[in-house]
Amino acid sequence: MQTSIMKSNILNLMPMLPVSASFSCGILLAKYWQAHTVTILICALIIFLLLFLAHRNNNRLSFILILLVCTFILGNIRYAIWQKDHLAHQHLAHLPLALDQFRGEVLSVREGQNHRAVIALDSLRCRGEVLPASGKVLLYLPDEYSQRLRPGAVLICRNTVLEKLPALRNPGQFDYGNFLSQQGISARAFLRRETDISLLTYQKSFSLEAALFYPLRKYLERTIEQYLPASSSGFLQALLLGIRDDLSQATINNFQKAGVIHALAISGLHVGFIAFICHTLLSFFPLFFKTRNLITIICLIFYMALTGGHPPVVRATIMAGFFLIAINLERQQSGYNYLYAAGFIILLYQPAQLFRIGFQFSFAAVLSILYFYHRLSPLSAAFLNRFFREKYHHRLNKWLITPFLVSLAAQIGTAPLVLYYFNIFSPVAFFLNLLVIPWVGLLTAGGFLFLALSSISETFAMLLGDLLTLYINTLDSLVHFAAAIPGAYFYIPGLSIPGMLAYLFFILALFHFQHTRLRFLYTISFLLILGFILIQETMTVKALDLIAIDVGQGDALLLTTPAGKTIMIDTGPAGKDFNSADRAIIPLMQHLGIKKIDYLFLSHPHLDHIGGLFHLSDYAEIDSVYLPPLRGTDYYWQDSLCTMLDASGIPRRFLSAGEIIPIDDATRVYTLGPFPLQSRLSEINGENINNNSLTFLLRHRAHSLLFTGDAEAEAENYLLHWRTLLKSEILKVGHHGSETSTGEDFLAEVAPKFALISAGRNNRYGHPDRSVLQKLRGYNVRILRTDLQGAIWLRLSRGNWRVIDWR
Repeated sequence: MQTSIMKSNILNLMPMLPVSASFSCGILLAKYWQAHTVTILICALIIFLLLFLAHRNNNRLSFILILLVCTFILGNIRYAIWQKDHLAHQHLAHLPLALDQFRGEVLSVREGQNHRAVIALDSLRCRGEVLPASGKVLLYLPDEYSQRLRPGAVLICRNTVLEKLPALRNPGQFDYGNFLSQQGISARAFLRRETDISLLTYQKSFSLEAALFYPLRKYLERTIEQYLPASSSGFLQALLLGIRDDLSQATINNFQKAGVIHALAISGLHVGFIAFICHTLLSFFPLFFKTRNLITIICLIFYMALTGGHPPVVRATIMAGFFLIAINLERQQSGYNYLYAAGFIILLYQPAQLFRIGFQFSFAAVLSILYFYHRLSPLSAAFLNRFFREKYHHRLNKWLITPFLVSLAAQIGTAPLVLYYFNIFSPVAFFLNLLVIPWVGLLTAGGFLFLALSSISETFAMLLGDLLTLYINTLDSLVHFAAAIPGAYFYIPGLSIPGMLAYLFFILALFHFQHTRLRFLYTISFLLILGFILIQETMTVKALDLIAIDVGQGDALLLTTPAGKTIMIDTGPAGKDFNSADRAIIPLMQHLGIKKIDYLFLSHPHLDHIGGLFHLSDYAEIDSVYLPPLRGTDYYWQDSLCTMLDASGIPRRFLSAGEIIPIDDATRVYTLGPFPLQSRLSEINGENINNNSLTFLLRHRAHSLLFTGDAEAEAENYLLHWRTLLKSEILKVGHHGSETSTGEDFLAEVAPKFALISAGRNNRYGHPDRSVLQKLRGYNVRILRTDLQGAIWLRLSRGNWRVIDWR
C-alpha cells in the first residue's frame, strides 16, 4: 500500500519524469538499432488502439503504461526522422565528391582564426550536371576572405571537394566528426581562393537570426573588442555571448584543470544571473509582480536566442519560464518536473542533443543539485551547531555553506561524466567555486552594464572596461594559481560504463534509501558490479602494447610493457596551428591513465619528430631522454632541444651503435645505429640528419621490434652489418615510407610480419611511396598506415600479435 502511494505521489509531482525517460529510451533505440519506419508506425497504430480501449475502461495503470510506450515509439520515430533529414542524403554515399560548384544558404558564421560557415545545400553541379541537394555543410573559407557573411545570405562556391567529416584518429582524442554530425552537419568543404566564392545579395527566407540576433551579436562583439584588450575581450565574449573562439588555450586548460570550466560557458548559472538582474531592475518600476515575471521571461527568451540557443541556456530558460508562470498562476512548483519537461521539449526539437556533452552535463548538474542539496543540508546544520555560535549560523549558511553544498551537489552528479569524457578529477574545484561563482556573477552584471553604457557614454564605457579587465585578469590569475597547486587535479583512466553504474548504485545506497532492506539490496548490487570490474581487471592478461599515434606527417609511438614501463619514441610535429602533443599524444595518455614516460627515445632532431616534446614535457614526467649524437654540426633544433631538457632538469644521453638499455626483466633496447662512421653524413648541415637517426631493436622475451626513425638507404647499409640481429616481427618503416628508405636487402634481412608506416593524410610528399608498398607486399608483410587507419594499436598477448580495434 505504501509503495503504491509513493508511486502515485511521484507521478503526481513529476508526471514528466516517465514521459521524458521513455522518450529518451526511444531515441537511444533509434540510434543503436535501425528499425524500419513502417514497422515502427504499425506498432504505434496498435499502441494507440490499445490506448483508446484503456481510456474507455478507465484503467489508469494501463493508460499510463500505454502512454509510456507511445512516447517511447515517438522518441524512436523522432530521431529516425532527424537522421533522415540531416544525415541521410544521396550525395553522401559518393564522398569525397569533386564539384564544379554548389549553392546554399548561410545558416551560421564563425569568424576568426578558422573562418567558417555552416551552409544549407540547395543544389550542386558535378561534371556539368546540376542536381538538387540538401543537408548542412561546414565550409572553411580562405584566410584572406574579406566579405562579411551573415545568416540568410546565399553563396555559390566553385572548384571545391565535398568531403566526409573527419574520423576519430586516436584513442582518447576529441571526436570532432561526431560532434559535427550531432549538429546535423553531414559534410565539409574547403575553399582556397576568394575568387571561388560568389555572394548573392538576396536571402531565401526571412529569419530573426539574420535580421536581428546575428547583427546584434556582432555589434556587441565589436563593442567588447573596442574597449577591452584581446585577452580580456575573449573572456567577456565567452561569458556574455557564448563565443569562445578568442579564448586562449592556456586559459581553457587552467579552468579545466581547476574544475571551473563551466564558468567559461553560457549555462544555467548565467541565465540565473540574467533573471536576477532583470527582476532587480524591474522592481524599480511600478509594475505588478506578474507583469515583472512575464517581462523577465521575454528577456530570457531574447537572451537565449542572442547566445545561439545552447542546451544549458535553453534548459535554464524553460525551467525559469515554468517557475515564473507557476508563481503567476499560484500553482505548486516542482524543480524536478520543470527539468524533465525542459529535457522533453529540447529532445523533441533536437533529439541528437541527448548525445551531446553540454546537454548531459547541464541536466546532470541540475538534477544533482535538486537531489543532493536537501540531503546534504542536515550535515551542514550539524557542523554549524558543533563549531559555531548560533548568531553566526545565518551568515555562514548564506555566504559559505549553501554555495559550497550547491557546488558539492553538482559535482557529485557530474563526476562520472567528467571522468568518462575528460579523465580528470579536480578536488580544488569544491572550494574554488565558492569564489568563482560570485565572481562570474559580478562580471556578468558588470558586463551587461558595460554594454548598456557603451551606447551612452564612451568615457563610462572605458572606465568600466578597465575595471572589467582588472576583474578578468584577477580571476584568470586566481584560477591559474589554483590549477598549479600540487594535487589540484588528477588525470585518471577513462571511467567505464560498469564503473559509472557502480558509482550510481553506491550514491543511491548512500543517500537515497532509508529502508534497510532496499539499502542492503543496492549495496549488494554495488558490490557485485565492483567485483565484476575487479575480476575483469584481474583476469586481463598483462600485455605488451604498441600504439603508432596518428600525428599527421611525423612520428610518435607509445609502448607499454607488462611490467608497467612506458616508452615513447618520438613526439610528432608542431606548428603554428597544430601541436601533436596537445591534439593527440596527451589525450591518448590521459585516456590510458599514463602520467609518466620512463624512457623517451628521439630518433633525430627534425621538427616532425620532436615538435610535440615542448608541450608534452609540461604534462608528463619524463624520466630520461635518449638521442643520437650529431658530431661536427650545431643543428639549431638539436641545440634548442638540449637547452629545454637542461632547463627542465630532464636527464639526456646520446646513444651510438652497440649500447644496451635495460627496460625491465623481460625487455631490452639494443642500439643498432648510428655507427660512429655515420657522423660524416651529418657533419656539413642538417640536410643529412635523417641518416644519423637513432635506430634500435626493442626485444621483449623472444619478440623483436625494429625502429628506424627516418634512416635512409645509406644508414640501412650500415645496419646490414648486424645481419640476423635485424630480424623482427614489427618494422617501423623508415622516413614515413619514402622511396629513399626500406631497401630490398634491408627488408630481406628484417623479414617483418607487420610494417608500421606513420604518415599524414594526403601529405605533399606522396608518402608512402608506391615502390615501398610493392616491396612490402612482395614479402607478404601486413601493412598498417596511420594516414589510412588512424592510430594503430598492436598488442602482444600469449605470444601472438593482434591489431586492437580501439574505436
